[in-house]
Amino acid sequence: MTADTEWINTTDDIIRIFVVRHGQTEWNITRRMQGHHDIPLNETGKKQAALLGKELKDYNFDFVITSDLTRCLQTLGNVLGKKLEDANLKKTKNFRERYMGDVEGMYIDDARKKYGASFRDRGETKEELISRLSKEWNNLLEESKEKDYKNVLMCAHGGVITNFFRYLVAEKHYKLTPGLKYEDIKVPYNTSLTIVDVNRNDLTDATIRVWASTKHLGGVKSVADQQLV
Repeated sequence: MTADTEWINTTDDIIRIFVVRHGQTEWNITRRMQGHHDIPLNETGKKQAALLGKELKDYNFDFVITSDLTRCLQTLGNVLGKKLEDANLKKTKNFRERYMGDVEGMYIDDARKKYGASFRDRGETKEELISRLSKEWNNLLEESKEKDYKNVLMCAHGGVITNFFRYLVAEKHYKLTPGLKYEDIKVPYNTSLTIVDVNRNDLTDATIRVWASTKHLGGVKSVADQQLV
C-alpha cells in the first residue's frame, strides 16, 4: 500500500467511516459562534479541503453523507471534485452543528461576558444534539450493513464530531486504537480526518482508528480554543 491508499478498506466484515470536519470559515478565524448559521468556506478552507482531496484521490466511497450546511457541502466539493457529481450522496440536517440559540453569531468573548460559562448551554441541549446524531448514525450503520458499503465519507462540524465521539466512547464503549486516549478527543482541526471501523456483524463493536489527522496539511494541527464543548 502507498501512504495515500493505506486506509482503503477491502474487508467485507468492516464498515470504515471517514469523518471530516469542514474547512475553515471567516467565523472560525474571528471566533464567532456559527451553529446553524450558513457560513461559507474562506479561501483557506477551500485550499485545506483540496489538500485532503489529493490525499483521498484514489479512494472511491460507496456512500457520502454530510451536514446540509454550505461549509460542509463546499468542503466535499473541494475534496471530491468531479467525483461529487456521481457520488451516492445524502444531505441531512441531523449532522448540523449544535443550534446555539441567541448566542449564534456572537463572538465567543462577548457571549462569555454576557452569559458567563453558561453561554455554552444556550439553544439545543447536548442531550438533544446526541439524540439526532445517534438517529442518523444508526441509520447510516444499518444502511451500510444492508448495502455492503465498505468505505463511507462523512462531513460534519467540530462540535458535532467532538461531542458525538466522546459519547460513543463513554456511553457506547467504542474502542480506541492503541496510543489514543479519551482525553485526545478534542475539537478537531478544519478538514481533519477521523477514521472509524465498525464491525458489520455487530454494529455495536467499533474502533476509532485515527483521530483528527492533519497529515494532508503538512503536520499536526490542533484547535487551541476548546471553549465550545
